[in-house]
Amino acid sequence: MDIVQPPWMPDILYKAILKQHETYDKGNSDLTVTELIKPPWQAALQRKHHDEVTEDADSRIWSLFGSAIHSFIENSSDDQGTAETRYFIKRMGKTISGQIDYKEYRNIGDDLWHTIYDWKVTSAWSALNNPKGKQEWHDQLNLLKLLHDNQQNPMKMLTVARRITDLVVIAFYRDWSFNSYKNDPAKYPQQPYQLIGIPIWSSLEAEKFLLKRIELNMAADFNVKSLQKDVSNWICSEEERWHKPDKWAIKKHGNKKATKLFDTEEEALIWKDMNDESREKYGIEFRPGEDTRCMSYCNVNTFCPHFKQLTKETEKAA
Repeated sequence: MDIVQPPWMPDILYKAILKQHETYDKGNSDLTVTELIKPPWQAALQRKHHDEVTEDADSRIWSLFGSAIHSFIENSSDDQGTAETRYFIKRMGKTISGQIDYKEYRNIGDDLWHTIYDWKVTSAWSALNNPKGKQEWHDQLNLLKLLHDNQQNPMKMLTVARRITDLVVIAFYRDWSFNSYKNDPAKYPQQPYQLIGIPIWSSLEAEKFLLKRIELNMAADFNVKSLQKDVSNWICSEEERWHKPDKWAIKKHGNKKATKLFDTEEEALIWKDMNDESREKYGIEFRPGEDTRCMSYCNVNTFCPHFKQLTKETEKAA
């Protein structure tokens, strides 16, 4: 991967971003938990084209902030926990690895119970839309727990003393605002960080999920290597592409904001033609949908047939 320095970025900041990228090491593994929770098609493209990918250094600023948080917390850990520990297991002929940000030990009665913590730098907007945490956080932490629980100990079994009792994401909100909290204290995060408990899956549920994700990634790797014209059956799903559907907006003449949004033009026309006043005062504006992840948040989109088709359609529309 080539990380490109924009002309306005200071050299020292660019060097820090390069160093942060170079220090990542997934160990001797075929797949990581991070890869497994991504859309399989995107992950397969990233594996195939890793040496060809180009990223703007600006896009890695928040990743750098996240690494700084990891580093400070790792340096602050003591005998109450362990930080940045990578675990490995084998499944379906593949070596899977995952790194736990921090594992805390707690004495409860005669037992030593463990909590897995994971640090996330994200937006306060994500807290409003995902008050129980993003689904990918649930997937990630439960896979990490599975890796942890499958490590061999001298007794060849998972003892009560090694049991993971809690999974917790600590989300740091990069755009947190006290004024926003005052305006909506019921929903907006009270602090610029938040602890989000993640429900623990059963061992069977986690194992089934892991095997399914490995299977999907293996299939995606095969399909990427034997690229065909019809990719509709194995590209990212609409949900994975963060697809926004087409909308028809009812707008009062002279206003920028929509009064109402409809899924079809027919619905919009019915509303507009309800009476003489609405026919005179309002117009209809078509707002084309978008695959947001494809267009703005995928570093291998130029290698993807679906993205190439999207850009062709955009050029035609222009």
